[in-house]
Amino acid sequence: MKKKQITVEQAIRSYIESRENILAASTLYGYKSILRTRLQTIMQCDIYSLSKLEIQTAISHDAGLGLHWKSIKEALALLRSACAYYDVAIPETKKFALPPRSPKKGDLPELAEVLDVIIGSSVELPCLLALWCGGMRMSEVRGLQYRDVYTDKFGNHYLYINRSRVFVNGSDYVRECNKTYSSTRKVPLPQYLFECIQEKPHNKETDYIIDESQPAIKCRYDRLMKKNSLHISFHDLRALFATTMNELGVPKEILQKLGGWTNSKVLDSVYIRHSDQTLVNSIDLLSQHIEPIIEEKKGMKNSEKENIE
Repeated sequence: MKKKQITVEQAIRSYIESRENILAASTLYGYKSILRTRLQTIMQCDIYSLSKLEIQTAISHDAGLGLHWKSIKEALALLRSACAYYDVAIPETKKFALPPRSPKKGDLPELAEVLDVIIGSSVELPCLLALWCGGMRMSEVRGLQYRDVYTDKFGNHYLYINRSRVFVNGSDYVRECNKTYSSTRKVPLPQYLFECIQEKPHNKETDYIIDESQPAIKCRYDRLMKKNSLHISFHDLRALFATTMNELGVPKEILQKLGGWTNSKVLDSVYIRHSDQTLVNSIDLLSQHIEPIIEEKKGMKNSEKENIE
C-alpha cells in the first residue's frame, strides 16, 4: 500500500506540535523560525521521496542567501528529527557540503578590565552572577529567586540553579528546570555576592533576585561595554568564567560541574579561549628548556674552535 504523501513542512510542523509542552520556549521559537525561513526549496517535497540532491540544493540555496554553517546545521538536525518521526532516514550532516564554519571568536578582555567596568554599575549583580557563579546564562540569572540561596551549617553559602526565565518574542517563559539536565546544579556563593543579594529588598522567598527584563539588562550592559571599548557580550561572561578557571588550573571535571556543561567537548571548543599572552607564555616555557641547550652547544663549538686555532 502506497504511503500517504507528507511534505517536509507538514512533517516538521507535526514534530514541533508533538513537543509543544515539552521543549523550552526558546527551543520552540527556534524550531518555528527554522520552519519559516530555512530549507524553503524543499518544504513542499514529499519526505518519502526526498533525495539527497534536493537537500543539498536547498543547503546551497540557503548558503547563497547568507545563512552560516550553524544555521544550516540546525535546520538539517530538525529535518532529520522530523523525518525520523515518520521512519524516514536522512543522511548525517557530514554527508552534505555546508558553508565553512565561522572562525572562533577572538580574545576575551582581561578579567580585571571587565571587573573594573562592571563593579559599581547598574548591571553589577547580574554580571557578577554570570561571571563568578558557575558561568550562569542570562536565563539562569533571571530565574534565580531568594529561596534558591542556601547556607549550610558551616556558614557556606550556595545557589541552587534550577530554574530558567527566558525572554522569547516579547514575553517571559519560566521553567522549573534549566537548559540541560547538567545545568541544574548547586554552586558556591561568594560572601560578597551573598551580601549583595541580601541587601536587595524583597517581600517573599519566591521574588526574583534580578527582577528586570532581559532587554533592559542587555541594553544597559551593551551600552556600558561600548562606552568602555570592551568587546564582550553578556553570554561571553560565561566564556570568561571558563577561561579564567581553566588558566587557574581548576580540573576540567570540576569546571564542567560548576558550569553545567554536559561534556567537555563544548567547554573546550567554545568556552575556553586562549589569549595571545597565554600562547606567548607557553612558548616561553619551552624556550627556558631550549635556550640553555643552545648556549651549551654553542659554548662547546666555540671551545673546539679555539683549540683548533
